[in-house]
Amino acid sequence: MNAAEISTVLATAIAQGGGDTAFGMPGGGNNLDFIGAVEAVGMRFVLAHAETPAAIMASVYADLTDRPTACVITRGPGAASAVNGVANAMLDRQPVIIVADAVDSAAYPRIAHQRFDQLTLFAPIVKWAVTLGCERTDITAEHAVRLSMTQPRGPVFLNFDPPGQSPVAGPPAEVAAEIAVLPEDAVDLISRAIRPVIL
Repeated sequence: MNAAEISTVLATAIAQGGGDTAFGMPGGGNNLDFIGAVEAVGMRFVLAHAETPAAIMASVYADLTDRPTACVITRGPGAASAVNGVANAMLDRQPVIIVADAVDSAAYPRIAHQRFDQLTLFAPIVKWAVTLGCERTDITAEHAVRLSMTQPRGPVFLNFDPPGQSPVAGPPAEVAAEIAVLPEDAVDLISRAIRPVIL
């Protein structure tokens, strides 16, 4: 799959999950493909002035409409600028799907400009941080949308790496069963946990 096809898979998953709008700041590369895919599947794209307001707009819209809402951000400093809005979405339990452009992992060792570990940056403030562009793009996209809408709701982070280059595999098939946890499954999950914490 190329970047445009991956974008279509993700946009379709968001639309099928009930999403109708994406907010963001295009920077070029993969997120331009995603914006095109968003409009192609019938969603609207709302251009923001910068990543911080884009994340806040997406989180508020998700809260008001109770829909999974995409937020498109640029890589590096642009991604860092979105942190406050994403943290707000996590604290307020708003289903936002963050789609971040990333430095091509194949070129990662030789490119220093706008390059840092975005997955590590976002991991503490999202429900799930994963690289998009792996072999199981369709399952990754579906899981991301479902997880954002699973109680407690909240943001997920997709690091959009060019296809065929991602060192991170997609989620295993059994992840699907554990993402949407039903109350009767809780006892089993707790019994298998090494250090369970119940809030």
